[in-house]
Amino acid sequence: MNKTIAISLLLILIAGTVVAPVAIAQNESPIRSEVELRWNQARKLGAKGQLPMAYWDLETRLKDARKNGASEQQWQRMLDDVRLLLNRAVFIDEMRRQKSAVEALLGRFDRALDEISTLQNIERDRSLTGSDAADDVIERLAAARLERQVLIDSLTVENRRLSEVARGETATRDSLLTALQVEVTALRHQLWETQLRADVAEADRSAAETVLTAKQEREAALESLRSTFSKDEAEILLTPDGGAVLHLFGISFAVGSAEIQAGHTALLA
Repeated sequence: MNKTIAISLLLILIAGTVVAPVAIAQNESPIRSEVELRWNQARKLGAKGQLPMAYWDLETRLKDARKNGASEQQWQRMLDDVRLLLNRAVFIDEMRRQKSAVEALLGRFDRALDEISTLQNIERDRSLTGSDAADDVIERLAAARLERQVLIDSLTVENRRLSEVARGETATRDSLLTALQVEVTALRHQLWETQLRADVAEADRSAAETVLTAKQEREAALESLRSTFSKDEAEILLTPDGGAVLHLFGISFAVGSAEIQAGHTALLA
């Protein structure tokens, strides 16, 4: 921060007066309407006599814009400049109304320095005022900035060191983790093979038991079916697919009748 910028910031803090928003004419753009109004306010406050260079520059640009037109960006720049002109005119007018304008100005200047010092957390020499006080604050700000930069640099170096240590530890941990993962994968593969062999053996045993059980149940069912009928009542024939066909020849009908004889009802059941 150089001295010119610092003093400019101080003057803005000292001025402190911002004119409130204004009504907008219906037939003009909002920006142009405000430019015209602020311009008239600054002129009435004596900006021409108190701030001649800024006044004449803005007056020239405003006349050209009225005559030849201007873009929205140009009107916006003029609005920013006329606001600054008006705020400066208001500040000068306030100073003129003070019984001791110079003393009031110095008071505001010192208060602005106090605010800057408080915001930046620095102590200033309160025996100084004016340019000497501003120079003192600027020097202290530069020293504080240098101190912070030194601290930042040291923290950056320490952060890099810790990052390198962390990367080394991470690499070691990753290597160990990889080795453990390989070992776990091998153990899982062995377990899978063992389990697969056990499952195959269990499946073979279960399948054999199922086949044997089905065969036994089928033979028992056929034997039960055979014992139900006599040779004169029915016969059991086995089909190629393992099924069974029951031929009943102990049931007869009277000639010309579809009624089963009473003595065969039990056999049919």
